[in-house]
Amino acid sequence: MIAKHRSWLQRGIRLGLIGGWLAGTSVMAQTSAVGEDVPGLSPGDPVRVKVWREPELSGDFVVTPEGTLDHPRFDTVQVAGVPLQVARARLRAFLSREYSDPLIILEPMLRVAVQGEVRQPSLYPMGRSTTVGQAIAIAGGPTDRGKLNEVRLVRGSEQHLLDLTKPSSSDASMLVRSGDQLYVGRRGGNFFRDVLTPFASLTAAFVSVIVAVRQ
Repeated sequence: MIAKHRSWLQRGIRLGLIGGWLAGTSVMAQTSAVGEDVPGLSPGDPVRVKVWREPELSGDFVVTPEGTLDHPRFDTVQVAGVPLQVARARLRAFLSREYSDPLIILEPMLRVAVQGEVRQPSLYPMGRSTTVGQAIAIAGGPTDRGKLNEVRLVRGSEQHLLDLTKPSSSDASMLVRSGDQLYVGRRGGNFFRDVLTPFASLTAAFVSVIVAVRQ
């Protein structure tokens, strides 16, 4: 009887830990549950992998030209060119050779450039539920000269001027998309010098990434 209660207790503890782990990665959990309509992975796509209790297998990776992940343990698992749930099932089947009932979350990431008056301007991989405000925070937030009421979003051929300081505005909660370019304006800055030139260089950076992947 004691052994039976102990078994149920251990099972409850494990389920509680798993629940906490999933809650801590709620963005990825939501993507796994409702993101089956997400297009399949392609070479060059950034991907976030989370394996329960295996930090050495978890992290942000890139799909290689061969269609696998740039991780020495996953370099034989084909994840490109198939639906997301199939790619996740292949990774789980691979891990099942060594681990009992492995829990894995696979989240395609977005490429978003954040430039201008932010502390760490760069091209970032971001989750699919990342907002404009969160994207700027990922880049270190605005500098002392940054103008959050003058954030320019370039999306394809369109440009939008966003104001993240108005409580009534939904600009800060707008979801980013892959390929978006965000530029935080500067107090007293010049539009042509501070906006158009950096965006031209960012566009070139996007093109160089694509060319490098295709080679």
